[in-house]
Amino acid sequence: MRAAYRNHHERADQPANDWQITYTSLAMILVVVFVMLVSYSVLDKGKMGKLKEVVRQKASVGLIKDHSQKNDELKGMEGGEWVTQTLGSLRNIRDSFGMQKDFTVQRYKKGLRLKFNSDILYPSGSAEIKAAIYPVLDEISNVVATQNLNLRVAGHTDDVPISTEEFPSNWELSTKRATNIVRYFIEKKGLPPGRLFAEGFAQYQPLVPGSDAESRKQNRRIEIYIDSSQSGDSTGAALHHGKKDKG
Repeated sequence: MRAAYRNHHERADQPANDWQITYTSLAMILVVVFVMLVSYSVLDKGKMGKLKEVVRQKASVGLIKDHSQKNDELKGMEGGEWVTQTLGSLRNIRDSFGMQKDFTVQRYKKGLRLKFNSDILYPSGSAEIKAAIYPVLDEISNVVATQNLNLRVAGHTDDVPISTEEFPSNWELSTKRATNIVRYFIEKKGLPPGRLFAEGFAQYQPLVPGSDAESRKQNRRIEIYIDSSQSGDSTGAALHHGKKDKG
């Protein structure tokens, strides 16, 4: 009897099993983690709301900016509605005068580019505009006037030297040819001077290399750039002096 009592007493004094201690500790840790998560979510709820609002505003600004930029590209790079309308009108003018070989109209990054073979505009070695071309210039000016557009006229010659009292070099010839077209648009057609520009490049920006007759014919040209910007990127009638060279 005494032995049985002693055995029961010893079992009562033995510590709890190890798995119970581990289980209890793990349960306490989970409770603490849960409490911390709940407290953080409550404390940061206001901050998260502000963060969401900032992100939403930034996204809205980015979308608006991107949309505006795309619109500008459509108006500038791709041209926008005015380019499409003006392009069609100018090509109709070209076709009505049967000038498909000597007068081209193309898009460029800021608007439109018109290219004329100089031989249909001026006599050789001269800057006087041929009378036969006035009706074409009249039609072009009418289109430009209705759209309130800018015109930049650029004169180019071939590499044949010229040396006269009026034109000591191709610089003067190319610039005078461009200037005469600008003056015609201003004085005869009433286009605003602040939207017209003239410049000459002599023979230094050829379209094609070579000194044969066909290459020189292509390089003798007048280019008219049309855009809708508020101010032009040219500085007016540019006169440069170089080696005396006839275009």
